[in-house]
Amino acid sequence: MKSLALAFCIGVLSLCHPGFAQDRSAEQKAILAKSDAQMSFDALKGLAGTWTGPVTTDPPNPEINGTIQVTMRVVSRGNVLVHEIPPGGVPEPTMIYLDGNRLTLVHYCEAGNRPRLATRKSPDQKTVEFDFVDISGSTSPAYLHHFVFPIIDADHHTEDWAFMLPGDKLLHAHFDLKRAKESVSMPVRSPVDQQRIFSGSLTTRLESRTFTFRAACSIRITRFFRQCRRPQRMTHKVSKWNTLRCLE
Repeated sequence: MKSLALAFCIGVLSLCHPGFAQDRSAEQKAILAKSDAQMSFDALKGLAGTWTGPVTTDPPNPEINGTIQVTMRVVSRGNVLVHEIPPGGVPEPTMIYLDGNRLTLVHYCEAGNRPRLATRKSPDQKTVEFDFVDISGSTSPAYLHHFVFPIIDADHHTEDWAFMLPGDKLLHAHFDLKRAKESVSMPVRSPVDQQRIFSGSLTTRLESRTFTFRAACSIRITRFFRQCRRPQRMTHKVSKWNTLRCLE
């Protein structure tokens, strides 16, 4: 009887809340999407270092074609990946970071605009692809419209940039990059390790400040007692002098 009553209650609840199962399904999908974005971000952070290689464009552009150097750095306690290319010797940064359950890219173009792109779901972590979302600033003379990171291995990856030109024309730039020999791939620390390192450095700073404060207090106390003793010594000297004068 108890099992029959329990089954009846579950049936009634499912009829009263038909969206319950759908809500759980949506929540599970959100968790899976977040993990996919996190895994893609971890894969990209593994590319931290200096890279060099040739650039080819379609249609061909002699001003862009040639050899390029790319630098990628993990900053902000592992929350941001900074991608830099130096067109004309001036670094042009691209920031990649997690924004909720998706991976976001903001390119600070030398044209003065800041297009924002977001990843589409990747079948694996070997290819990370970004689609255009919106832009801050002017769309002229060009802006980044599409970006793909095919990761071949730890020392070799390519980058495919697609820039939107006036008249809805696209300029494709393909980077074939290999890790520079002088570059050292830094290990990506887990959030737990990052928190431990941060807490340790904070504790060290607090201990250092506490020691400095105690030392300062000790010096001030010593000076205070010295100042308190000086009048006593002077009084002792004066009384001794008066005694000598009386004896004379």
